[in-house]
Amino acid sequence: MGRVTAASTGLSQPSRIAALADGRLHVVAHEWNADSRCWQITQLSANGPCGSWQFCPSTGCA
Repeated sequence: MGRVTAASTGLSQPSRIAALADGRLHVVAHEWNADSRCWQITQLSANGPCGSWQFCPSTGCA
């Protein structure tokens, strides 16, 4: 799934994995040292590569 682009950021194991209606996967993971910060990534196509990790705003990941 690639690395998070933010310096000194490590992610825990995924906290949520969802299969979208079109067959893509959406993954959410928290920063290992900051429980309130999370990141998300989504496959670009079913069974295809993932996009890039995106930081979730303070309202959380969708």
